[in-house]
Amino acid sequence: FDFIIANPPFGVDWKHDYDKVLTNMSSYDSHFMVVKDGKKIVTPKKSDGQFLFMQHIIKLMQNEQKRGKRALAAIVSSSTLISTGSKTGSEAKIRQQIFDMGIVKAVVEQPNAMFTNTDISSHIWFLDTEGSETIKVLKADNLEQPLCSPHPAPKDKMRNAYSEENIKTIVKYLNSKKDSEYVCKDVEVKDRFGININHLIGSKPIVMDYDLDDLEQQIKDLFKQLVETDIDL
Repeated sequence: FDFIIANPPFGVDWKHDYDKVLTNMSSYDSHFMVVKDGKKIVTPKKSDGQFLFMQHIIKLMQNEQKRGKRALAAIVSSSTLISTGSKTGSEAKIRQQIFDMGIVKAVVEQPNAMFTNTDISSHIWFLDTEGSETIKVLKADNLEQPLCSPHPAPKDKMRNAYSEENIKTIVKYLNSKKDSEYVCKDVEVKDRFGININHLIGSKPIVMDYDLDDLEQQIKDLFKQLVETDIDL
């Protein structure tokens, strides 16, 4: 294969498979990208198997890389996967190894309400075995240039979508070497255990155009109403 497109289930409990997964990760030819803390194998929390899917996909990509082939993946995840947990937590250690590998080319923060059954926020991770020293992060639902559109056929909780023009613009931003303060920017990956896109990409301030004379008159009218109002104490 050359490409993988995946939408792993969010928040799936995998504790009933924990022993089998750990045994596989301990094997010589594991089906997962294995993360170790000393001699101990680091596994994601048992209440959410999203990282297991990503570790399996990265392993497949590594296998292709060994064959001299370039592999790319686009993976949809919940927004918590990129920043959840403390610096010493298992998710942070898995993320840091993934970042240190330089395999993450970009992450797009999607608008809410992209799915029929949930309005949860989500991300798209773009992985590339060619590697990158930075990660381009992009916020699709922004005030500078919104990169999403109302869904043409909304259903249940799904209200947002990408038009062809949205997709072209997103691709343009992801391939650009320039940052855009309120849309996207490049993030250094060295020693990074998490990324908070909302902190990295600010919201464009809303500038209100006030007519000062009109505002002054409104204040005068308000005081006049207060004075003329008969209030019983």
